[in-house]
Amino acid sequence: PMQWRLALAVATAAVLLAANPRDSEDQPIWIVFDLNGTLVSTTKHRRATGNLATRPGLRALRRLQDSGIFRIALWSSAKRRTIEQALPDVEAESGVYFDRVLCREHTLPVLGGEREWDTVKPLRPFFGDLARVLLVDDTRKVAKGEESNLIHVSTWDGDTTDNILEELVEALISMYSGGFRGDVRPSARSVEARVRDARGSSAHTHAHTQRRLSNNPNQNSHNAVNAGSATAAGSRMFGDYAPHSQTYAQQQQQQQQ
Repeated sequence: PMQWRLALAVATAAVLLAANPRDSEDQPIWIVFDLNGTLVSTTKHRRATGNLATRPGLRALRRLQDSGIFRIALWSSAKRRTIEQALPDVEAESGVYFDRVLCREHTLPVLGGEREWDTVKPLRPFFGDLARVLLVDDTRKVAKGEESNLIHVSTWDGDTTDNILEELVEALISMYSGGFRGDVRPSARSVEARVRDARGSSAHTHAHTQRRLSNNPNQNSHNAVNAGSATAAGSRMFGDYAPHSQTYAQQQQQQQQ
């Protein structure tokens, strides 16, 4: 329920507000990736085939983590169980260990939304200074109120020649390497444009993976890039990441009144 989500945002805000934040210009840049339709096949595809397919070029995400410029997070509007099933394969294929994992329980519902996954992903409560956060998502409405932080990518439709992730990684490293300091938001549109222009430009076929999903998340855990990743997903997902601010939650609460 929305009240529970608001309580999550409000109850722990004081913890991080009481801390002395580092100079935002010295902080790594958070790149927050959506899951379904962005890094892996859509829910519709998985339900129809029983397979989890990873987007071509997923391995390129490792370059972001290895660069030392970025911290990598995963935030899906899906339920926790869905993420626990997909996470080991995503981390194994990408070589990335996500620093932070958030699910539907960390979102807020879209006012007037028709489906339970029609949600908003408020970045400020969970990542602090918006000047150092970018959200990569195939759905624009999830960034309501924080649109300048969004890098919108096309929904992956299963095309094996898709090169969006590779172009995105190249654009991010090119834009923010060399000791970039300051606000990332003014340049987010340039990154998005470069990725959009690159769509379909790759002539070769990328390898991608399809794995049969199990109803038991633990049966998928052997694919994890780090031992115990399926278990670690829980510790990264719940209770560890208190919001930095309750401003967004207060705003949504006022709209409901």
